[in-house]
Amino acid sequence: MFSLFSAVFACLSVASAYADTSTGGTSSSSALAESDFTISVQTKNASGSWTELDTNDAKTFFDRARCECGTTARFVVRVASTTVETKISTLLAASDADGEARLYLAQSSGCTSDPTESSYGCVLLDQIDALDSLAKNGYWTSTEVSVTDLFSSDGSCNFLKTTYVWLWIDTASDGTADLTGDSAPSLNLRLDGKGPAAPSGLSVQAGKEALILNWTSISSTSSSTSDLAGYLVFCAHSDGSSVFASSPYSSQFISPSTLVDDSLCPEQDALDSSSLTPTLTNLAPAYLCSGLIGTGQTSYRLKGLLNDVPYTVLLVAVDDDGNLGTPTDAATGTPVLTVDFYNEYANEGGQPVGGYCNVAHVDGHRGALAILLLGLAAIVARIRNLRWWTWTWLVLALGLLGARAALGQVVLYDADDAQLGSDGGIVASRGRSPRTMALEFHIGPYLPNVDSGLSNGATPHRTTFGDSTRLLYQLELDYDVLQKFGTLAVGAGVGYFNESAKSFVAATSGLSTDTRSADETKLRLIPVSLLAVYRFDVAAQRWRVPLVPYAKLGLNYTFWRITDGNGEVAELAQGGRGSGGTLGWQATFGLALELDGLDPGSMRELDSDSGLNHVYVFCDYSHIDASGLGMGHRLHVGDDTWSAGLMVEF
Repeated sequence: MFSLFSAVFACLSVASAYADTSTGGTSSSSALAESDFTISVQTKNASGSWTELDTNDAKTFFDRARCECGTTARFVVRVASTTVETKISTLLAASDADGEARLYLAQSSGCTSDPTESSYGCVLLDQIDALDSLAKNGYWTSTEVSVTDLFSSDGSCNFLKTTYVWLWIDTASDGTADLTGDSAPSLNLRLDGKGPAAPSGLSVQAGKEALILNWTSISSTSSSTSDLAGYLVFCAHSDGSSVFASSPYSSQFISPSTLVDDSLCPEQDALDSSSLTPTLTNLAPAYLCSGLIGTGQTSYRLKGLLNDVPYTVLLVAVDDDGNLGTPTDAATGTPVLTVDFYNEYANEGGQPVGGYCNVAHVDGHRGALAILLLGLAAIVARIRNLRWWTWTWLVLALGLLGARAALGQVVLYDADDAQLGSDGGIVASRGRSPRTMALEFHIGPYLPNVDSGLSNGATPHRTTFGDSTRLLYQLELDYDVLQKFGTLAVGAGVGYFNESAKSFVAATSGLSTDTRSADETKLRLIPVSLLAVYRFDVAAQRWRVPLVPYAKLGLNYTFWRITDGNGEVAELAQGGRGSGGTLGWQATFGLALELDGLDPGSMRELDSDSGLNHVYVFCDYSHIDASGLGMGHRLHVGDDTWSAGLMVEF
């Protein structure tokens, strides 16, 4: 239906406007001032009681819907303090008069002495012939006024205008106001019954159980759309019936700040009944198929529809006051079944097992990390032909000893050359602090070898996403455990990869056709890794050779997620979800270039201030096997690729 909205302007600037001399020679300290009064708006709530609107709600209360419905409101005049009550009583006693007060509606400049509608454009809203009640109670409540009457001077609800409610107060009862012109207390009212212009270029594309709407946004710089709040979608079946029997929007219109019940104006079932299509006889709440869509959006996915069923849609702009504009021309569309990558992979013979490898019923992420730790020990044990648990304890022991040794190193800042410890390891180099950790940022091309998991030669990944590589971003943190002949460290890394493509339209059998749909299917990878790292940095530390070769070996676990056109995890009709993880291993060889020599002085100062020891750029090549370590029916997401990046040691 329509909406409640916010904000009354209480334009009460402090001004020292004084009463006319008719107050009987009172001193200026007892004269009335604009700041002595406030004016507010009240309206009836759902229970029929009067409630006062706050500043924001009152600002957008006077819209076209309330004008057309004849909603009522009233105004409340309040004195600012008990001191003002005393002022009024003093002025009344001095003039020996009852005094009077009036509320006028006028656009500007107040309503001066003895105003009339013809001479000043002031419309009388209400008046009291004695100010005793205002002096005693501190407030005056006007009679009800219809919002329609406030708009009536223009004979229409479809316009935008700023006007004011002016307080005209005469304590001497001589027809001359104590406060006149712009110095009189007033309330700014925004009478907004003009809806935004219609959006243009509405088009509809078919998706899986959805329609994708695209349009050209309305310019927010236009004077008629400067208060644009967003857009609403209305939809219907081809026979004109409503789409959602129990739509979350069917009993309410969505407004930018409030939900307004349709019972507010029961004689109307629409905010706008003009220029509508034959299938949508009006913009009734039953046809509302979206919440408020932001002004910056030019597309919207209308979900929850049925495939192969035609629908009619309209798009309507709504402003900050809840006014609906003229609808767009009707557009029609029919949702279709589409084939996302997960279903394409299954259709081509793949049997990807979703879910995560769990350990003792631990959640997938923690279970995967536990498998990484155990798996690394298992690989080393296989290489050395020892029991896995023996190597597990050995790796942990070496790590603890190395960490203790690294933390126990002495800092020798004044040395010009490398300083060696009693065990022959490098303690400090070229006046630098000890090295304990390294942080790396990698970026490089990546193309998951998903199709390698199929033995029948099918290529669902290449068919869906093509042969182009996308970027893989990675962060890695290494902790030094031994610095003797080079640096031995343990590291952990995390990466992010995402690729998307248009899904195929499905045939009746559920298999894909050669036609791309408007739906988008995505494959997201988040690889985590646990690595053993060796850097041959002896030449760099001892003889200032800036090149540092390095190698890494470790386990990885790649979380993968495949989504359908609705942005939800893809599912198979026969069961299975497109979300899981794949265990694997990886090996890396690379070369890093130390940059300290570009500005040695600044690097020493940086090291002294922050502990940042060295800065490198690097390039490496990795074999990433993410195929399940022998476990069957795992989604293969590895690749042989290179990366480049930046590393800092501290």
